[in-house]
Amino acid sequence: MKGRLCILAICCCSWLSLFSQTPALDSLRQELSETPRDTNRLTLLLKIIGDHDIRLRSEEIITFATEALALARQYNIVEKEIVALYALAQGEFYGAKEEEALQHMQQCLSLIEENGIEDDRLVMSYNLLGSIHSEQGRFDTALDYYFKSLALAEEQGYKDNLGPALSNIAEVYSLHDETQKAQDYWLKALKSYEEDQDSSNIAVIYNNLGSNATDPDTAIYFLSQALRLFEKLKFERGIAFASGNIGAQLGEKGLYREGLPYFKKSIPIFEKEDFKPGLISHYMNMGTIYGQLGDFALSDTFFQKSIRTAKAIDHKLYLKDTYLAMAELYEEKNQAAKALAHFKLAAALKDTLFNQAKATELAEAETRHETEKKSRQLVEQELIIAKQRNNQKNLLIGAILAILLIGGLFQYIRQRQRMRQKEAELALQMERTAADQLREMDRLKSNFFANISHEFRTPLTLLLSPLRQMREGSFRGEVQRYYDIMIRNGERLMNLINQLLDLSKLESGKMHLQAAEADLAAFVRAIAYAFESLAVRKQIHFTVETPPQAINVYYDKDKLEKILTNLLSNAFKFTADEGTIKVQLTCEEKAIIQISDNGIGIPADHLPHIFERFYQTIGQSDLQAGSGIGLALTKELVALHHGDIRVESKENEYTCFTIGLPLGKAHLSAKQLTPLASTPAESSQPLVQLTPPTAETIASPHKIKTTIGASQIDADLPLVLVAEDNEDVRQYIIDQLSADFRVVEAQNGKIALEKALEIIPDLILSDIMMPEMDGVALCQALKTNEKTSHIPVIMLTARAEREDKLEGLTTGADDYLIKPFDATELKVRMHNLIEQRRKLQERFGKNFSFKPGEINISSIDEQFLEKVKSAINEHLDDEFFGVVELANQVGLSRSQLHRKLKGLTGNSPNAIIREMRLLSAHELLEKGAGNASEVAFMVGFNSLSYFSACFSERFGYSPTAIKG
Repeated sequence: MKGRLCILAICCCSWLSLFSQTPALDSLRQELSETPRDTNRLTLLLKIIGDHDIRLRSEEIITFATEALALARQYNIVEKEIVALYALAQGEFYGAKEEEALQHMQQCLSLIEENGIEDDRLVMSYNLLGSIHSEQGRFDTALDYYFKSLALAEEQGYKDNLGPALSNIAEVYSLHDETQKAQDYWLKALKSYEEDQDSSNIAVIYNNLGSNATDPDTAIYFLSQALRLFEKLKFERGIAFASGNIGAQLGEKGLYREGLPYFKKSIPIFEKEDFKPGLISHYMNMGTIYGQLGDFALSDTFFQKSIRTAKAIDHKLYLKDTYLAMAELYEEKNQAAKALAHFKLAAALKDTLFNQAKATELAEAETRHETEKKSRQLVEQELIIAKQRNNQKNLLIGAILAILLIGGLFQYIRQRQRMRQKEAELALQMERTAADQLREMDRLKSNFFANISHEFRTPLTLLLSPLRQMREGSFRGEVQRYYDIMIRNGERLMNLINQLLDLSKLESGKMHLQAAEADLAAFVRAIAYAFESLAVRKQIHFTVETPPQAINVYYDKDKLEKILTNLLSNAFKFTADEGTIKVQLTCEEKAIIQISDNGIGIPADHLPHIFERFYQTIGQSDLQAGSGIGLALTKELVALHHGDIRVESKENEYTCFTIGLPLGKAHLSAKQLTPLASTPAESSQPLVQLTPPTAETIASPHKIKTTIGASQIDADLPLVLVAEDNEDVRQYIIDQLSADFRVVEAQNGKIALEKALEIIPDLILSDIMMPEMDGVALCQALKTNEKTSHIPVIMLTARAEREDKLEGLTTGADDYLIKPFDATELKVRMHNLIEQRRKLQERFGKNFSFKPGEINISSIDEQFLEKVKSAINEHLDDEFFGVVELANQVGLSRSQLHRKLKGLTGNSPNAIIREMRLLSAHELLEKGAGNASEVAFMVGFNSLSYFSACFSERFGYSPTAIKG
């Protein structure tokens, strides 16, 4: 992942519910202030802690528990002394005072064992001891206590204690990176809490499942469930845990900016509760996020907060993690020296922690030894044996010390080797980064050439195909209109070529600025007014705001014209009908030109890259493909004017490009100035030379046009649906097909799908690259819908790569044709597919027995026919069951059912119903199920004479001729 983000799990170690809903904390505090130091006060103190332990700050728990412990000892109440010790250890654990917590828990455990207690208090004690050891990094010892807790809970039937033990075992496995084991135990804990309908602990498990998940999307799902429950329970610390973890998981996905609000929600809660472990991890996460976003000042601020907080509680483990997070960030940002320095700091702390852990283990061993020694002194007869055992234990301790010393030395040497290896990896990573950048540039260039070839193929289709037909004398359509179309598409090709040449000149340094002083306001108005007719056609509210007075600026007329036309073309291209586009010119320290729209917007993760060469802002399946050079060229031309350009956008809301041009001419060299300055009004040449958006970008996405030529009055002609976003190409196809087909047209895949479901055409002709829904998605939707799965689909595309063709065919397309295509070949392929479907209908209709499995059709069509067959069989004896009822049973309209069954079988729904009634009647008569009259009523005929006539026509003999 990019950076090091810390995920927090919540351990379950409280005797009582972690999320008590008791609302009387304030009243209990008031009662406590009025209660003298007696047994009643002791009971009240323990009640406050027990009911509100998570709602209290750790310092308050320690204060109340310390007083309770003193009172319990004063009145010699062992039962309450145990509870007070447990509460005191719990408060110290929450306050990151693990050593004090361990000492008091050992006293608590000793009292429990001395009094022979084996109830849930012992189970809880094992759980809390495990949590303390886990927090100090002694995971094996923690697991021993957790498994003791689990075994005792299962043995004694303490169902309330199963969940915490299982959850804590899962937490240790998670810290050991044994993800699967952790997931298994958390799921067992979840099952336990769900059986008890314990919403609070269910929320904890959801948080921990999310914290442990390896897939960020899965993690966010679990964490969102946890956050919802915590908010419902109004448990602030839980809200902080879940919210912070969601932020960390968004960071895992690289969505750092989206993760910031979640951390900002968590940090105030932890600060209010002074929960330092949570604060440390969140400060560390914020440092990583701001580092990834490039704000190193804020990043360092939060890292330093994490370091100060960890040092304040002398928590070396968190301190080590912070140094490691900083090292990994510096490594990723190629700051090798800083990365190495922080890796060394982390390594030094790791060695210190290792030595402390071993020293603590030795101290624990000595404490246990002393306790056992005191116990043995009570029996004088066992003194000699005790001394012998003591000698043996000393020898064992010496052996352990020797082993630990050797192990520590080995670990030190191994750590040194790892650091050297890390240094070598950093050097290698720098080399790999350079290689990756070269590979990325190659990839972008490959994408660029693929996209630019697509840009060329569509206008070439509208040039070559009509010209070939004109030469052969087979052209259909208005010649004059197609002359205009061919000229427009030729100009489109010329514009693309000019952009490529301009970009090449800029790259080689051969393009020079020729600036002259002129009125910028008049120039902007003239450029904008060239788009007025397009705004009218798209019903777009188009406004131009410029100062009434002249604004004299030094600029290159030709290059600024390309800049403005490019940006306006994009605005019209990506703004829907009846939208809003605004051009505004202001002048303060600079001349500022703003072009804004309320179109589809740009996704946040694309914004940093939109001015890069060969980069496409939005996937080709979402909008008409571009070449990836327009905005790159625009930025270079602005820079040539010593200006700047920036963009602000929010997806599905707005986009605003802002250009700043310097005033005066001090920034220009003598070579960049031309002695003549002409305003647009003075020029005899047309101002706008770049082609505005072509027809395909201005068609309303909500209009569907049905084209029926003079010869299409014949209803027997095949019905064809043409899905093509380019209006010129779509009209050309319609003109060529109108003599042989009835044609319905759609401007994009989404409209085509709606129309296909409505009219059930005989064939669909679809472009691949279209807005809203591309051809591949359209084909997949058609082939997986039982209403349309039988319809043949031909794909048209400007992308000629083998992979593109395979992609279309694998979604179920029946044929594939590459632009520019031959109209005659297209019609031949269409007729072939329709003829294949007709032959299939003939094969199915001949000796019709309605057995779907016997014909070569897709599985979804076979399932549909089986559904039809089942619906008829279920209502076979219902004389009123007809086409309308059958259509309702299979979820289609009457007309849809008719076209679907005719397309598959060549038979009408009514004919199929009658056929199945007659086949069933024949079978019943052969089995002797009744006479002809009885069988007729059994299969839904209410007229014996009509039944006899239909039966004789179908089988060649009357029903009475069958002897059952």
